[in-house]
Amino acid sequence: MRVLFASSPALGHAFPMVPLAWALRASGHDVLFATSAGGLQVQRAGLPVADLTPPGFDLDAALEQLKQVRPDLYARMHAVQTERQTDVRDAVDYFGETAGFDTPALLEVAGGWRPDLIVGSFLDGAGLAVAAKLGLPYVRHNADLGRTTGIDELFRHHMAPVFDQLGIDGLPARRVTLDVAPPSAVEVAEDEWPMRCVPYNGSGVLPDWLLPTGDRPRVAVTLGSIVPGYEGLGKAAEIIGAAAEVDADFVVALGEADAAELGTTPANVRIAGWVPLTALLPTCQAIVHHGGGGTTMSALSAGVPQLVVTGGAGRNVNALALAARGAALVPDDGVVTTALIRQALEDETLRKTALDIAAEMATMPSPNEVAGRLVTFATR
Repeated sequence: MRVLFASSPALGHAFPMVPLAWALRASGHDVLFATSAGGLQVQRAGLPVADLTPPGFDLDAALEQLKQVRPDLYARMHAVQTERQTDVRDAVDYFGETAGFDTPALLEVAGGWRPDLIVGSFLDGAGLAVAAKLGLPYVRHNADLGRTTGIDELFRHHMAPVFDQLGIDGLPARRVTLDVAPPSAVEVAEDEWPMRCVPYNGSGVLPDWLLPTGDRPRVAVTLGSIVPGYEGLGKAAEIIGAAAEVDADFVVALGEADAAELGTTPANVRIAGWVPLTALLPTCQAIVHHGGGGTTMSALSAGVPQLVVTGGAGRNVNALALAARGAALVPDDGVVTTALIRQALEDETLRKTALDIAAEMATMPSPNEVAGRLVTFATR
């Protein structure tokens, strides 16, 4: 069987699908990722990738133009939400606009490679359109705590010009959603397939300081792959300032962000580059982060208490769902303080909840099990 993985142009959208792709490949099936921009980093997972970037296309310029044309949408996507938001409707509007950039190239790739099944990232619209055009079954791969019931219809609405241009009347006849969220933390749709989250955060040679950790507690700090570039390191500086008075060691994983603007940091703070959370979190007693899907699910899987600073639409969904489940501290004002960090480290109820959720997730069907089920779904 040939399975085409279609991802939105972002690392955080492509990476969650890697374990399922590995499972299918290990079972003897052919897999191919198709994405662009930040999503191309999925090549680090040892899987073939088709670049959907049109010749001469500049994603940043296209997004800047979108900002000018749709200032209302841009404001909603980057605003701090105050209400309990459990779906991703603003994000669908946004990614429905951007999906049109990749759809023609994805259709060309699919036409040449001839997949039997298309698996799309949680905010994929291009794969949905191409599956409908070619009459292929379609799988949406959820990645965090956001609920996506009815999302295909929303994409059809926001991508109407693309669907019309390609002569697509409706949606794929056979569709299913894979849900990696622990059922105790969210409302799970009955027709979705549960799948255990096996986090993938990239690979690399681990730094020599990672193990052993010593006697002092360790706290991970990350703002993900997007926030530093768009919002700067102001929040990181705030967290580091609060960390100075905590009797613990802090690892601030900044990825490719330039840490020079942080200046001199306290003795208990280590500034690191890219460190896979799957390697870092087992050595930590807490994590402070931005609410991104990959970070949220990695922390849940590791059973680590979380302190989350709310942000844009998608990140806020995760933060508030975690708070409602009792798996994270989420300050109403978005400010990280020394007292909150200490609470994340010392609150036994928070720690027990984190461990309970990790145990719950470990009982969910593995990607290997779901891969076998997808073969039946695609060939029936």
